[in-house]
Amino acid sequence: MFASWGHSIRANLQGRDSQLLGITLLKEQMTRASDRHTESTSRIAPRYQFETRVAIQMKNGTTTEGWVRDLSESGIGAFVGRELTVGEMGTLTFRLTDAIKIVVPAQVVVSVGTRYGFRFLALSAEQRGQILKATQHLKVIPFVGAS
Repeated sequence: MFASWGHSIRANLQGRDSQLLGITLLKEQMTRASDRHTESTSRIAPRYQFETRVAIQMKNGTTTEGWVRDLSESGIGAFVGRELTVGEMGTLTFRLTDAIKIVVPAQVVVSVGTRYGFRFLALSAEQRGQILKATQHLKVIPFVGAS
């Protein structure tokens, strides 16, 4: 009886240790990203030059495509050939590499001509880690705030 009780406690501690390790690794990744962040803190996360195609499925059922121009942990900037409305929500699908596809809910937060800013609404810890890894050697786009 005591042996199975001890095994149960060890299993619970190992599960808790795994969760703590995951949290620690995420904190380390975020610290590294913060350390690389040399621009103004007016942005949620540093933005990096990054180019790829993006498929956009809006909540109203319409679909379109665009071209990603920049990427951060908090969203993307993309050129889109169809008019979108700030506040609209949908799902973005794009590739970080040939092997890594990101599918994430997002909201249109900026609209300037055909350039749109999308904020990720539910990025998983795994996706965040993949984005941090994909951007670790890319050039940060400097923030030019309003004077």
